[in-house]
Amino acid sequence: EKTLYVDDVNFNISDIKFINDSLSWKIDKLTLNEGNEFIIKELSSGFLLTERKIEFSGFDMKTGRSQINESNFAFILPVKDTTGSKPLHIDLDFSDSEISLYDLSLILPAIKGMDQVVHFSGQIFGSEDDLKGKNLTVTTGNNSSAVLDFYANGVSDPGSMYLFLDLKRSQTSFDDIGKIKMPSKNGAKYLQFPEAFYETGIIRYKGNFTGFPEDFVAYGTLTSAMGRLTTDLSVVPDEKGSTLFRGEVATEDFKLKELFKIDALGKITFDGRVDGMFNKINRTLAGAFEGDILRMDVNSYNYENIRFDGILNNKMF
Repeated sequence: EKTLYVDDVNFNISDIKFINDSLSWKIDKLTLNEGNEFIIKELSSGFLLTERKIEFSGFDMKTGRSQINESNFAFILPVKDTTGSKPLHIDLDFSDSEISLYDLSLILPAIKGMDQVVHFSGQIFGSEDDLKGKNLTVTTGNNSSAVLDFYANGVSDPGSMYLFLDLKRSQTSFDDIGKIKMPSKNGAKYLQFPEAFYETGIIRYKGNFTGFPEDFVAYGTLTSAMGRLTTDLSVVPDEKGSTLFRGEVATEDFKLKELFKIDALGKITFDGRVDGMFNKINRTLAGAFEGDILRMDVNSYNYENIRFDGILNNKMF
């Protein structure tokens, strides 16, 4: 449990109105200093309070690391009835804003250690049992961005939360991903990938993810400097640092040489099934592959229409 100590808070309000069951005013300026961690340099907003609803309109806030611009937030307070307490409902409509994950980590301890700055806009609404995101735009790093919708059920328990994520357009690079600090209690922690992954350049993906954090399906198309990859895969991370995957994969002019660092291999166009594993600790890929190779370059010679059924292990088929 975190105790909030506020050293200094100042605010000016105007246009106070009380009409029927509603109370409103305008926050002209608010500043807050919470010790050394969180500082609000400037905040202004309209404010409306009714029996069960709190609204902030034209919300502007600047902290030491974040800036929220011209956004509108509404909170419908929970009530109790014969079926028990109903959850808090939110409607958060962000205009283009800049949000630091460090600031968020002061509210969400689960992401403590992260400090990425994200440009963000779009609408998030619903409750923890039924949360939706619409027309969300996210950019960060040098080459990472996404336009997406989402639906999440059971947000209060991230380990068992159901998520549908619809990526209408997205791109990133392994250089960007590798620079993101991950949650850690013992200093900075970064994701690491096989050296070949960093040579893919900018990766673009359009598709969706459906399921749970420990068991989900990835359906979509990925393009990069290595070629095009279309997937309909079940993905299951395990506790030993590996990720199991099973399903359908298709490639178009995919550059095997760059991925596996085998000079004899060239491009491949493949349509089939995979059942394999990626080990994050030693960064190796292994599994069974079967399907049809429409085209494949080996030792500068082109092969076509080959039925394929084999096992990849330690860079060997």
